[in-house]
Amino acid sequence: MPELQDNFIATLFKYLQNGNNHLRNAVCKCIVTILAHQYDPEKRAALAKQVNEELGESRAFQIRRSFVTLCRSCAGVLTKDYFLDTFYTHFLAMGNDRVAQVRMEFAKALLDLKPFVETVQDKDFELMEMIDRLKNDPDQDVADATENTDVVLLQERKILSPKFVALEEESQERERLLNERWVKEEEERKRRQEEEEENKFDFTSYLLDKKTATKKTSKQNFKNRGGGVSSSGAMKNGGLGSRQLKSQNQ
Repeated sequence: MPELQDNFIATLFKYLQNGNNHLRNAVCKCIVTILAHQYDPEKRAALAKQVNEELGESRAFQIRRSFVTLCRSCAGVLTKDYFLDTFYTHFLAMGNDRVAQVRMEFAKALLDLKPFVETVQDKDFELMEMIDRLKNDPDQDVADATENTDVVLLQERKILSPKFVALEEESQERERLLNERWVKEEEERKRRQEEEEENKFDFTSYLLDKKTATKKTSKQNFKNRGGGVSSSGAMKNGGLGSRQLKSQNQ
């Protein structure tokens, strides 16, 4: 998943900026899937930051609306705690957006996100307050969409609540497995680094030993050559002296 993120995220964000609504919706789901399966915490944090900054804080209302869609896609895919810690604040701000289309998308997203986080009491109350306020929104389309959301949530509460509880268990189990994988990869990476350092040390020691042995051999050879020259010289001198002595005797 780290490699997938490195290779495709730039393209996905380009599609978000330039694509139509159908393409943007598909890209949002794809980004959420990458976040859900990204076991590298640094890469995951970097992607989440990019989502908040480039989508949640965008000046273009179409992109902010896509951010709401992305948040809705998080329900039942990411863990509840991760969503609340990472995207919830920016998502909640969309309920007060200056553009009616963004507020309407926010109201629709609550069909999934409210039952997704309802076990966290303070967040559930916040979203209920947003529903009550948006039902009186000055834009009639927003008010109607919010009213419909409220009715559906009441009608399907017995279905939606168990559904998201089960999905949360699956998400937490996946998160646990991803954490285990990350720990194993970190341990393996450290082990390889230690082996590389040890191999470097062994090679350096080998070079030093070889250099020392070469110096000793050179010194020994030098001594041997020196001794040989002296002996040879003595023999030569001895031979010359012998010849001189013989010459005198004659």
